[in-house]
Amino acid sequence: MLEVLLTGKLFRDPKPGRTKTDKPMCSALVRVAMGEESIMASVLCFEDAAERLGRLKVGDAVSVAGTAKIGTWERDGEVRPSLDVVATAILTVHDAKKRRGDAPRNKAGNHGWDVYGDPVRP
Repeated sequence: MLEVLLTGKLFRDPKPGRTKTDKPMCSALVRVAMGEESIMASVLCFEDAAERLGRLKVGDAVSVAGTAKIGTWERDGEVRPSLDVVATAILTVHDAKKRRGDAPRNKAGNHGWDVYGDPVRP
């Protein structure tokens, strides 16, 4: 397995779900540009990362950290690379803006977001 950090855009809406033990999970297909080419990364994540990924929509930019397995798949006789990632962390543009201080402030003067990117009620 490889440790990876990749950035791309969601190719289609993420598919949220639940594990057999009723914990949140989410899968998504992320298009990662490599010059004029691109590779599709199949991403699977659980718990907090799954909830964060599940809020995104097709076309949203996302960064993913986790372990990856490299493989290939064939279509119309052409062999293409594949990348399967089990994500341990998800970062979105929205998360980055909040961490830089671009997020709205609540009445108490703080940014109004907890560490998981959810609004905090004053």
